[in-house]
Amino acid sequence: MKQYECMLILSTSLDDEQKEGLIKKFSDVITNDGGLIVSIDKWGIKKLAYAINFKREGYYVLLNFSAEGAVVKKVQSLMNITEGVMRSMFIAK
Repeated sequence: MKQYECMLILSTSLDDEQKEGLIKKFSDVITNDGGLIVSIDKWGIKKLAYAINFKREGYYVLLNFSAEGAVVKKVQSLMNITEGVMRSMFIAK
């Protein structure tokens, strides 16, 4: 398994329960497909460098995990269609 890092920006219009639910949803997909969550760092609300969907702030989350490449593609496609996810980026370490 390879090491990956995912930076995730969630909408600030979500309440805390919804944010936690989305983070749990994505981490469950990783673990259910044989991956391992190394760490989840919640950075909180930060100002964006540029507006995304007319919003100037986002809730940043950094996920570090180990998984196969197919799992990364599955999680990435899930993030792309999930309401409340403003941006996501995956990096192989």
